[in-house]
Amino acid sequence: MKGFSFSTTPYIGFEEEVLRLRNRNRPDSQSRTYLDWRYLGQEMSAPPEIFWARAPSGDYVGMTSLIYRPYWLDNTPFAFPVLGDISLNEEYRGTGLADHFFSYISKQIKSKKCPCALVIPNEAARKVLGRCGWNEREKLVHHVLLLNPEKKFLALVKPKLFSQILSSFYRIFLAARLKTIPGSELSLNIIEHFDEEFNVFWKALEKQDFCLRDRSKKSLNWRYGEYPADKTFFIATCHVRETLCGYLVYVINDESSTIIIYEVITLQEKYLPGFIKRFINYLQKNGKFTSIRIVTNEYHPYAKKLKRIGFAPRKGEQSIQVFIPDHPEVPLNKCRWFLTAGDKDV
Repeated sequence: MKGFSFSTTPYIGFEEEVLRLRNRNRPDSQSRTYLDWRYLGQEMSAPPEIFWARAPSGDYVGMTSLIYRPYWLDNTPFAFPVLGDISLNEEYRGTGLADHFFSYISKQIKSKKCPCALVIPNEAARKVLGRCGWNEREKLVHHVLLLNPEKKFLALVKPKLFSQILSSFYRIFLAARLKTIPGSELSLNIIEHFDEEFNVFWKALEKQDFCLRDRSKKSLNWRYGEYPADKTFFIATCHVRETLCGYLVYVINDESSTIIIYEVITLQEKYLPGFIKRFINYLQKNGKFTSIRIVTNEYHPYAKKLKRIGFAPRKGEQSIQVFIPDHPEVPLNKCRWFLTAGDKDV
């Protein structure tokens, strides 16, 4: 577009401009502390980059960031550029500026030696990125398990007595289903911090043929322990005898009494059903929660097992898009993606 220009800068030195443009174009404002956590808190192989769109007047009117997150691809560590904080002033949306801007960004990424770049965009950005070489990999899926469906039944069935009867039958059905899941050898604990045991777990985890974010103790501490916004993360661990064989990280949505699981991972898939069963039993004894929600990629390795446990998959509107530079030595296509809500650090 005539008179518009695009450029790349580091984050350091442009922090306040990033914050201003980001908050101007988002319904939820964030703080400088939050942005510093996102851009500088995790040790990275390369510093974050900021892409700018500048109007003929010289003002910055668009901005997107590229942060190099540590991922593992087929048992090999890689730095994945993750696109985020996509911002474009409202008066320039629908003018074609976004197409030119993302074409510029795609060319910058193509020049780098990385297996792929990753983004989880909103619908408007998804369409533009699709025109600029970004391919939709998978949808995000919400796996939902009802614990106490009385409120949902009440909205559908009247009078209240009928909804209470239906809810009772559902809880009986759920209890019977859980009894069929083995796992007596597993124990559940709720802890406050990630310790060295998580490094042992991560080293022992089989990563062959998978594409997943680094989950070392250092990365987990950054993602959840040092998170600066108003969200409290809880950690549930699963042990077989004295060995950590799985863990999950969750938050409690007090408004809806929903448990939202950001991470769930086990050393072997066979431990997952018993671990989830133990966690459900814990929730039923320690609160009046209505449901559990887990967000994963569509073809996540755990998707089928979650469905067998009783989770109902609901395909969301958001999708995972990737930009793959021409690096044939990287075995991206043979790997299964292992993405959760924890991959979206906003």
